[in-house]
Amino acid sequence: MLDYRSIDTDRKKKKMITEGTLVKVQPSPDLRVRCQDPELGHLQDIAWTGDPIVGVVTKMWGSGHGVREVELFSSGEFFLITTNNGLSEIEVLQC
Repeated sequence: MLDYRSIDTDRKKKKMITEGTLVKVQPSPDLRVRCQDPELGHLQDIAWTGDPIVGVVTKMWGSGHGVREVELFSSGEFFLITTNNGLSEIEVLQC
């Protein structure tokens, strides 16, 4: 006899985001994306509506479900992603 519960619970498991995880971030009004201005060195907001950002998580601020900021390294730049409602908009591609 098949155990359907175990199959169903495997689908519901979310992959945890940790440092070194490859992720994809889709544009969302709940996300704030910033990068460092090369001339001034300050963080600058990015008006981002195009393709998703795919990158490696290099730093996280917070713990457990309280993580609200993630630093990504993508295309030779570091991006700071700030969320309003946790990391639900960030898709894990590879752990």
